[in-house]
Amino acid sequence: MPIWCEATHDELAERLGEEYACGFAYGFERGLIMAMLKPEWTQAFYLALCRYYSTTYTPEDLLDWDDCAEQTATTLPVEFSS
Repeated sequence: MPIWCEATHDELAERLGEEYACGFAYGFERGLIMAMLKPEWTQAFYLALCRYYSTTYTPEDLLDWDDCAEQTATTLPVEFSS
């Protein structure tokens, strides 16, 4: 979350409270905003995350990756208005 929010964990705790869920929700929100405003950053982050998971998790763990991404995308649909 510090990367997305441009704040340290301590700053987030001071601003949002000690609860991790608040920090996570705020970070996730910032991630969605970044995906809309800077899609190339989001793609680079996603690819770096994929590389990390591919070296630290078993192949079986990675089978869920696409399903989780798809579930997240369908749960939070994005609509464009003209």
